[in-house]
Amino acid sequence: MWLDDAFLDAKGSNTAESAHSIDIAGSTTRLTITRLIVEGIPPIAKTFLGDTITLQEVQTWGEPDAAGIRRAQVGLTVKNAPATVTGSITLSPTSMGTHVAIHFDIKVAVPLFGATAESVIKAQLENFIGAEHGIGLEWLASHK
Repeated sequence: MWLDDAFLDAKGSNTAESAHSIDIAGSTTRLTITRLIVEGIPPIAKTFLGDTITLQEVQTWGEPDAAGIRRAQVGLTVKNAPATVTGSITLSPTSMGTHVAIHFDIKVAVPLFGATAESVIKAQLENFIGAEHGIGLEWLASHK
């Protein structure tokens, strides 16, 4: 599901203006998602990020291990801003389905406003993850 074009299109049309591409090379799959955020940007953040925020996320997925656990390394950049997000996504099979663990480290190198920008990015990521969870549940229910 995480690398399914139809699911990615559904996520993109329901969370922010976005586009995605999937590149497969051997046992590695690279998913690139570009999102354009125009709503929910606090005025103080607009002073250094502008009226729109372009996020480019790259997820690099490996094959599942022997236990069926699949991991991705994640890198996210904020265009025109000294901000980076790194982290990981881990998908683990459970008796009820799949456990998803997401971890991100957010760094913004802007004196005085760095912490504010980090909180804006964190809030946007939390919004996306929450929305994507709901979209994922709906998608799974319709694909049984």
